[in-house]
Amino acid sequence: LASASAVKVVLRGARRTGKTALSLRLQGKPFPTEYVPTTEIQTASINWTYKNTDDRIRVEIWDTVDTVLADDPTIVG
Repeated sequence: LASASAVKVVLRGARRTGKTALSLRLQGKPFPTEYVPTTEIQTASINWTYKNTDDRIRVEIWDTVDTVLADDPTIVG
């Protein structure tokens, strides 16, 4: 039987530092071509398998929102 583990990764940091871009890359998606502010928390689930084994890791990615962003009138979103 293959073993399975679960991990939660919370991406937290200042605005415009690439948290969403990192989240997309971890999901195997391309980098975004333009900046779009994240207006609400985004989550994704990835199933990773170790090479040459049947071991699996379920990775939950949480892309968080800076609370300042939600109150910033200069950000349209």
